[in-house]
Amino acid sequence: MSNHLQFRSSAFWIGLHDVNGSNTDGIFKWSDCSAITSSYWSTTPQANGEYCVSASQFDLSWKIRPCTDKLPAVCENRQPCSCKLSFDSANCADLETSVSSTKLGLSEEDCKTQCLLHVRSNEQCWGLSYDPTTSTCILHERLQTKNTCTLPLRYYRKACFSYRADPLSRENTTYTNTDVNPESVCTTGDDPIEPSIDCNYTLSVDITPPPCSCPKCGSEVSGLPEFWGNSTLQEQIDWLVTSLKVDKTNTSIMRRRKYSATDSRMTAASIGYAGAAILILVVSGIVILDMNRLWRDIKQAFKGVHMYILNKK
Repeated sequence: MSNHLQFRSSAFWIGLHDVNGSNTDGIFKWSDCSAITSSYWSTTPQANGEYCVSASQFDLSWKIRPCTDKLPAVCENRQPCSCKLSFDSANCADLETSVSSTKLGLSEEDCKTQCLLHVRSNEQCWGLSYDPTTSTCILHERLQTKNTCTLPLRYYRKACFSYRADPLSRENTTYTNTDVNPESVCTTGDDPIEPSIDCNYTLSVDITPPPCSCPKCGSEVSGLPEFWGNSTLQEQIDWLVTSLKVDKTNTSIMRRRKYSATDSRMTAASIGYAGAAILILVVSGIVILDMNRLWRDIKQAFKGVHMYILNKK
């Protein structure tokens, strides 16, 4: 745009204005009553008064100024019936750097129709490359072009807007009767004004859905409920969360807190065997160390019993 406005000798209206004319609420709308989605405000101090927005003839930055000022205006020329695809013989898409989707078995006209309708992850198709030898349609969502092209790919680019520049040279350009001041036709709650264009499209192409990674799009998966194929993603997530939830009250660690529970794990059995072996070794060691004294005590006990019996007789 800047290349075609270099001959301008002054700032120009861009069709943006404050709705209530006082700039107290900061609501700016375009001439079709649509809200702004991006901005390029100037960093210089803004004027006071009834506020309309102009663009600088030097850097195209936006500035607020009284709507009574008379300036040239720049207008948008939207292509009738939305966007068009045009063949570009001088450039082509760089397939290595562009982000694209590939569709097979389409004619060239069907490929162009696909590009006009194609949206993937909120990104539109802005150009296409078509190989007539293989009927391969490549739709470019993020497009990088180059001028060194390889046949047989045919490249089309999408255009949704056009411009018309003043053909007069910079020296001869004058603005005697072309300056205007904007007039608001919007209120704060107005919706964008739709252009009255009569467009009739006859679409013969079935738009194929994007690849799906859900089980219902592929082969049958065992263990899934019957409603899985007709359920929403949130319902599938809720079912998986419920199915994978573990009841802690039935776990062995919870049962062992209250009573001795059987534990069939190999590690638990190994710990039990090791404990029993240590206990046997300790008891055996005590018995072996006191064996002699224990034998003497047993013999002494027998002698005592024998003497007691003899004395009774």
